[in-house]
Order: sequence, then structure tokens, then C-alpha cells
Amino acid sequence: MARTRGLNGLVAAADRLLPDGDVVVALGGGADSATAALVTVRAGRRVLGVFVAHATASTSLLGEATRRLADRLGIEHLEVPAPVDAGGDLERRLREARRAALREVAAGRPIVLGHTADDQAETVLLHLFRGAGVRGLAGMRRADPPWYRPLLDLSRAEARRLAEAAELPFVDDPMNDDPRFSRNRLRRRLLPIVEGEVGPVTGVLAATADRLAEVDRHLAAAADAVPLRRDAGALLLPAPVLVAVEPAVAAYAVWRALLGHLGPQGGTAADVAAVLEVARDGGRRQLGGGFLAEREGPHVAIHRGGPERPEGEVELPVPGRCAFGPFTVAAEPGPRGRFAPPPGPLRLRVPRPGDRIAIREGRKTVADALAEAGVPRRLRGAWPVVVAGSSIVAIPGVRLAPQVATRPGSGLELTIERRP
Repeated sequence: MARTRGLNGLVAAADRLLPDGDVVVALGGGADSATAALVTVRAGRRVLGVFVAHATASTSLLGEATRRLADRLGIEHLEVPAPVDAGGDLERRLREARRAALREVAAGRPIVLGHTADDQAETVLLHLFRGAGVRGLAGMRRADPPWYRPLLDLSRAEARRLAEAAELPFVDDPMNDDPRFSRNRLRRRLLPIVEGEVGPVTGVLAATADRLAEVDRHLAAAADAVPLRRDAGALLLPAPVLVAVEPAVAAYAVWRALLGHLGPQGGTAADVAAVLEVARDGGRRQLGGGFLAEREGPHVAIHRGGPERPEGEVELPVPGRCAFGPFTVAAEPGPRGRFAPPPGPLRLRVPRPGDRIAIREGRKTVADALAEAGVPRRLRGAWPVVVAGSSIVAIPGVRLAPQVATRPGSGLELTIERRP
């Protein structure tokens, strides 16, 4: 890790790191964000300093420090309210509220954060304890648009010394000593024990993150060979590809897909292992957050159980088309038309337990017909059936009852499409 301790070196590195034009600097009231703002201003960027006010006990103290800092640096200042209720998982909710508020204010502009090498070391350790893979152990990126971290090679103590030397206004946030937060416990309790046994580890962990970031870049490029698509609220991953590629590449591709589909809490080591097991052996597995992973033909589908079942019945115009839940059903003229609708109105409804449709010799349950046709399990409960009187005469896209089937081209085409 190339160290750029001096202010001039930091400014030159920030100038190379940051895009040209206007930037937003996240101001927290402390020395780290004050130094980040100073470096960004010295790098020639026009800065909007943004303080996200969470309405905590220290908000007033921190907000006043950011206002004085903005005056000292001659930058525009904005305070954005983002109150967060007390309760469980407060650390995560505060972080997510901050990020959402900054993104909204920035409106696409780069956002400069004051994270230091100490923050990087703490992040690596927290990810390690949570069972993260290479991407998590690679820690934070210097440039991860819209986020930029020009102080990531600087220790927290060095950032403080620079802020003091430049006579920048800052205060220490009392919440940094709050034992409710896992990062504070790590910083105040665990790291002193580790450093007492093996010596300073901040630089070692930050350098390790840099090396793993390079590994992560190679894995990310290889994982691009694993395509994914979305279908009716589900994420589909190709099982044969996951089995064929290198295990590390497969795990990375699954982790990245889960993170994008399930959000920041997705992609745990257990979730990744479950998806890979389904790809290899079939079946279904429960994931975190109420999601399922199950085999659908050549794919692993990740979903919450399929679309909501439509209520009631809908009339199907003949000829014509109509929406039904996540589907559009049409009965229209076409060259392959085999549907000869009976007299009277036709209705669409979801399958009910015990529903059957006539076949050439006897009757078949709608559930069996859908399964045999390869309709994914997650869609079967919402898949429409066509009812005439009290009889099911068709399952769109699956089967026609004998009494409504005619020669190809002599009837209507009964089709079904899933809307995005």
C-alpha cells in the first residue's frame, strides 16, 4: 500500500482519484471528514459539504462543528435531516439512512467519505467474523462510484494531526464510544488485545485488503461469464455454468447476484453455499430473509415464493386479451390456433385444490398438468385456468380440454405471457 502521509501527497492523490467537477463531501463533525474536505478543496474541486442529521444526542454538537468547518474552508454547507428510530440493528440503519440521504442530495455527483486505514482494518475484521468472501475481505474501495475515499491510506491519528495542523474545527462524536455498535466494540476492546499480543495490525490489515482487492477484480471478471436474468420477481442463475466454472468463481458469481437481488444483507456464506448445493444436487433450500433457492430446469431460481395470487375471476374476451395477475392471456386469431371456445362467457381464475381438466382418457389434476409442462413451482399458484360454466376448459400455455381443441389454424390461439 503506497502511503501518502503528507498533505501535499494526499492532495495530489485525491486529484488523481476524484472526477473533475462538483463533489459532495460527507461531513460528520469529526477530524476524518474535516481532513477529507480540506484535501478535496485543495485538489481544486467545488465542494458541497453535507451533514446528515440523525436526531441523536450528539447531532447538535456535530452539526455545529460542520457549520464552522464549512465557514473555515469557504464551502457550501447543507444539513439534511434523516432521523432514525431507536431499536435493534441501529448501527446498520444509521449507515443506510446516511447513504440514502447522501445519494439523494448528490444526485449523481461524486461523494467523498472520510474513511481511513483504521476504518479499513475494522471493516476487514468485521467482514472476516461474518464469514465474508474475498470481496468482503477486500474491504472498502478508494473509488467505488459514487463513493470516493481519499484518506484510505492514512491512519486515523494522521488524519487528526493534519486537521489540527490546519486548525480545522472538529469534535469527537460521543457515539464512537457507544458499546451498542459492533465497530466500537471491535475498536475499543478487541483491537487493543490483538495489538498487545502481535503489535500494530492496522497497516497489515489495510495492505491485505489491497492485495485481496486485486484478487477480487480477477474473480469479478471471471464471474461475468455466469449470466443471470430476472423472471417474475425471481433471480435465475444457470446451474450447469455454476457447476462447470471454478468453485471460487461460482461462489463469487452467486454472492454478487444475491447481493444485487436481496440487498446488503444478502449473500452470506450460508446463502452462497445453499445456492451452489441446489445447482449441484437440485431440490430447494431456505435462504436468509425469507427467500428460497430451488431448481427450475437448468436454472437455480431465488425468490420469495412467487407472485401474489390474483383474487376473484376475470372475464376473458373472445376474441381479445386481458391481464390476470402477472400474466396477459389472449384468445386471438392466429395460424396455429387450436382453441375453439364454447358458447357463453369465459372466465379466468387461479387453480383451486382438486381442480381437474379433461384429457382424452379421463381427467388430470391442474397441479400435475402444470408440473408436467415445466411451469415453475413459484408460478403455479397464480397461473390462470380458463373456465366455461363450471368446467375448466383450458390451461393457457399448457393444455386444452378435448371439447375445445380443434385442427391447427381453424381456431383461436390461446396464449399466455408473463409481464416484466
